[in-house]
Amino acid sequence: MSASVGSVREICVPGRTGVGAVAFGARVRCSDNNGSSDLIEDGERLGTTMTKTIQSTDHLYARPAWDCRACRQPWPCASAKASLLTEFRGFPSVLTVYLSVQMYDAFRDLTSHGETMPADLYERFMSWARVN
Repeated sequence: MSASVGSVREICVPGRTGVGAVAFGARVRCSDNNGSSDLIEDGERLGTTMTKTIQSTDHLYARPAWDCRACRQPWPCASAKASLLTEFRGFPSVLTVYLSVQMYDAFRDLTSHGETMPADLYERFMSWARVN
């Protein structure tokens, strides 16, 4: 439901919060069930932010060599392994699938010019991520 009140349009969507509500072309006053309201301008988003920016040095791979961008060691380096273990702590099978895909991509990149398959790919990508 909505009702126009001068240049401010009241929008009432019961139970609807989050980033899905976006206002374009008008100032919108949004109210929650507690009676509090906020006036937002054109294009602003309602609700809580679902992403956050973290300032850090990410130990990511650089293709096609598959070396770490931060420390130049073969990826995944020790810092990348620690980060991945932390990130996938509750989902070890997802970590295994992710690393399998990365190992396949590394295999394709590292053998794309006729080189032989690196002997350490399994140890490099998979062996350290085993679930005990």
